[in-house]
Amino acid sequence: KMSPPTIETDTDFQNGKSALSGREYGKAAECFSTALERFVEAYGQLATECGEVYYQYGMALLREVEQKDEANGPEIFGESVPKEIPTGRDPEASGSGAGPSSSGEAEDKSGDAPKAETKSSTENNDAAPETEEGKEEEEGEEEEEEEGEGEEEGEEEEEQKNGEAKAEGDQPAPEAGNDSLDKTGTDKGDASELTDDPLQLAWEVLDTARTIFEKSDNKKRLGDVLIMLGDVNLRNEMFDQAIEDYENCLALREQVLKPDDRLLMEVLHQHALALLYAPEAKDLAKARAYRVKAIASLRRAVAVCALRVANLQKSLEAAGRAEEEGGRSRGDVEEEI
Repeated sequence: KMSPPTIETDTDFQNGKSALSGREYGKAAECFSTALERFVEAYGQLATECGEVYYQYGMALLREVEQKDEANGPEIFGESVPKEIPTGRDPEASGSGAGPSSSGEAEDKSGDAPKAETKSSTENNDAAPETEEGKEEEEGEEEEEEEGEGEEEGEEEEEQKNGEAKAEGDQPAPEAGNDSLDKTGTDKGDASELTDDPLQLAWEVLDTARTIFEKSDNKKRLGDVLIMLGDVNLRNEMFDQAIEDYENCLALREQVLKPDDRLLMEVLHQHALALLYAPEAKDLAKARAYRVKAIASLRRAVAVCALRVANLQKSLEAAGRAEEEGGRSRGDVEEEI
């Protein structure tokens, strides 16, 4: 019997970590996905042992999306960020120059027929009443034909719906005991959508990691998950949810990190970014309040950096002594500054 997997010994997990370090995010995601199936099978979907695998898998998916965005250009957000400068001109109207001329030609051609009929009616006045009666009869026949075609189309649509319902009914029902979740904890019914949208899959995976780390009271890793969830929501333009994620992350990191830790600067910067993008243009009061909070977050981020630099400069005095004792070298400290 094989022993249960661990993150230290699992080959796929370690390969994923190596690929992640080498910025091969697609490869990393595949490795973590394979490892996650094995961990979930061994421990259960929401087991503490699976938390780190979920986290690394979600991070790889998010980094892959970011890498593709960098390759495709600077566009990060969606429809809320203007892509073009409005000119007041309808692109469809300006781009379809043949439309009006073709419709004008159709009108001219259609106008020829009444002229011909008028000419023939003036040449033969006795036949005019018969012509009008013939027209009325032809119009009645055309209406009957249109009604018949409408009925045929309705019957075809109904038959098509019945055929689809029958096809769905012929599909085998799931076996008893099978739940709607696959081995990685994602919904089988939405598997195709998740596969097509790596950002949505990243959110699903990271949200599962959040649930696990909340139960295990791992505040540091929970903060890491929350900032990534905020990044996903920011890209999806769910700004208020992103702000909440960043604020929760900041509260946790302030509990477990030193005041000069650069991870505090990271979340403060992201928090300010979400605040600046969040308000709608029409809500000026909300925009003003968010802007004030964003400036406060950026000032705090600058303060963290300043404190970090000050502490590093102080450590330079003891760097030579620490280097002799096997600690950080003076060069390492200067590089960080």
